[in-house]
Amino acid sequence: MQTIQNDTSDFQSILLSKLDMLINAQNDNSNLWNADRCAQYFSCSVGHFKSRIACKPDFPPPVKVNKTAHSLWVPTEVKAYAKRKQLIK
Repeated sequence: MQTIQNDTSDFQSILLSKLDMLINAQNDNSNLWNADRCAQYFSCSVGHFKSRIACKPDFPPPVKVNKTAHSLWVPTEVKAYAKRKQLIK
């Protein structure tokens, strides 16, 4: 019985953590997003984001902070892209 309670508690903790992450993703407009953060917003892997989403010609271009920095995107532009794609479907 204790094992079932522990499993349920673990499941609830994981679920709440994922819900919190999704809520924060919806409200996060304050910083530039890296590929990890964009992938999280699209609920996909970083590899999928880079090879299937970020490379599309109509996806917002990354912000150039400096020559050696990783690609970063403006969150509102990424969200606007996602919204446009939902309207197309």
